[in-house]
Amino acid sequence: MLNDLDFEFESVLDVKKVVIQVQKRNARQCFTVISDLADDLDLKKICAYLQKSLKCGGNVIKDDDGEKIIRLTGDQKAAVINFLLDQEIYKEDEIIIKGV
Repeated sequence: MLNDLDFEFESVLDVKKVVIQVQKRNARQCFTVISDLADDLDLKKICAYLQKSLKCGGNVIKDDDGEKIIRLTGDQKAAVINFLLDQEIYKEDEIIIKGV
């Protein structure tokens, strides 16, 4: 019985949450940063799709920790959340929203 509880507890800890945040660039412009994405996702393809569908600029860069992130121009927070939910990449409770 104890082993069953330990297994369930470990599976809850393995759920990785994605962080979407809006960062100010200057007084009128901002970036949408998508970080902590799963390692098995092709970030370049996701970035290219988001750029094309949202008609914005963007790129895949490494942050200070060496982790790859997607950075899009403008406040694209709502569209990114809809994309992640529609494509069933993440569930609603696995998305953390930070920023402006």
